[in-house]
Amino acid sequence: MPIYIELANLVIPKKVIEQKYLGGLAAFRNYFTDCEIQEDDELLSISKMNEDEFDIENLISNGTSYDGALNSSKDFVIVLRYGGVLWEVDWLIENKIFAWHKTCSQEVVDRALGVSAMNFEEISVKIKRGENPLKAISASNF
Repeated sequence: MPIYIELANLVIPKKVIEQKYLGGLAAFRNYFTDCEIQEDDELLSISKMNEDEFDIENLISNGTSYDGALNSSKDFVIVLRYGGVLWEVDWLIENKIFAWHKTCSQEVVDRALGVSAMNFEEISVKIKRGENPLKAISASNF
C-alpha cells in the first residue's frame, strides 16, 4: 500500500525486516524510535531530512544486504522527494508523491493516484476537515 514520500525516506519491505533483520519488526521499530515511521501492509519507511542521516551500518550489521561498491541494496532503498530512488529495486514503484510495493492492490494504488492528482487547495480542505490524504494508504484506512 502506498506510503507518502517525505524529503528523504529509507523504504524497506516488512518481509525483509521479518526475515533478515535481527529481532524482526519489533527490534527494527525499537532501534528507530527517533524517526518518523510510516508503514502500510507491505512497506515500512523511515523519514529524515537528508539521505546521509540514515544508519545504513545498523541495517547491515543486523542482517540486510548492502553493496558498498555499488552503493545499493536489494533489501532497501532510499527515496528522495526531489530526486527519486537512489538505486533501482525491483519491488518498488513511486510517483514522487507516494511509493508502493509492486504487489499492492490496484484499488489502493488508484486511491494514491487520486490523491496525487489533487491540487494544494483540495488537500488543504481535507486537512481542515481533519482528514490527512498524505498519510500512508492501506485497504483498512479508506
